[in-house]
Amino acid sequence: MTTTTKKEEKPYRKVPIVILGQNETDGKSNEEEKQKLQQINGSDEIISTLLNHEYIKDILQNEKWNSKTTEMNMNKFLSNASTSSSDSTSAIEEKESEEEKNKKKWIEYSNDLSLILYPNICRTLSDSYKTFSYIDEEKNQQQFSTFQRFSIKTIGSLAMYFAASRIKKKYNIEDERKALLDKIVDMEQAKDGLDGGKKKFLVDDEDVTEEGKQSDDGHPGLADLSIYGVLKSIEHTDAFHDVVIERKDGENENGDVAIKQWYYRMKDQVEGN
Repeated sequence: MTTTTKKEEKPYRKVPIVILGQNETDGKSNEEEKQKLQQINGSDEIISTLLNHEYIKDILQNEKWNSKTTEMNMNKFLSNASTSSSDSTSAIEEKESEEEKNKKKWIEYSNDLSLILYPNICRTLSDSYKTFSYIDEEKNQQQFSTFQRFSIKTIGSLAMYFAASRIKKKYNIEDERKALLDKIVDMEQAKDGLDGGKKKFLVDDEDVTEEGKQSDDGHPGLADLSIYGVLKSIEHTDAFHDVVIERKDGENENGDVAIKQWYYRMKDQVEGN
């Protein structure tokens, strides 16, 4: 296609971005190598693409992931999963449609949540500097020189602080911490969310008992994974500790808030397997 018949696509300027493909030249031209690479934009597209990748499917389908002792279920993650039953009724289709809407709602929620996180992790110059402390982790010391790490922490944190201020102004965020807390509480209290801690994960009502609590065979889905990924990225920041770890309002009988219990439940599912 020439530029007269098709407009040139604008580059994607947001994060996250994942590039899939081999990065070995083997004597081939750069153009040939580019054709091997696939750029995936946005959290939901990245997760959906990866979970439909044959390599990831093989890992999830092994004996450990499919055992009865784990709550992780690959089919609950796949965004294109659909029933193949020939006797599906319109009621079932309607239910599936509602489940799909619910899943999309919480994936969109994760995108909104990530927007609010930015002003929170760079609220002050000190917060912004702490946010970039990950660069001093041992794994990054092997990839970046001392000067590079220093530049990232100083220049990077300053730039991100001013950028966060512009985001606050653009989206009319007056109190970024309150906005973040309100967003978290929405997920905790929503009936199709964690329902005040009655649900272990963001799933459909079939996993909830008559007493209103989720059954033991409940398992996380794509929506859970999307939100977990967003919060995991700020686990080392003050913002995370303020709204997840050290919160006192909304505590249940175990002395924890619903989001804290859900987060560490997800952490165990993702990192423990």
